[in-house]
Amino acid sequence: MSGMESILGWAMACNAYIFLDRAFASDRTRLDKILDYYSRCGYNYQVLIYPEGTDKCPLATERSRKYAEKNSLVHYDYVLHPRTTGFVHMVQNMRKG
Repeated sequence: MSGMESILGWAMACNAYIFLDRAFASDRTRLDKILDYYSRCGYNYQVLIYPEGTDKCPLATERSRKYAEKNSLVHYDYVLHPRTTGFVHMVQNMRKG
């Protein structure tokens, strides 16, 4: 990691950016803690999403196809099905607060 990445990561952490593992079991706790913090502060929510995702390689394409088949969704040719569990959880949590 370069010095600039270290500084940016530190600055993002100080500004309560939410760093995710892309595994909802561990991300759920992080999301709940930071959203609870924002709710207790009394500030309006502001969400900026950096959609870093999965490259559309053959393995990811096959996983997306299987997910679509399992959930009766259309199969996409040029994009992958998005991972929405964390986002939906976050929005539902924000509506409560």
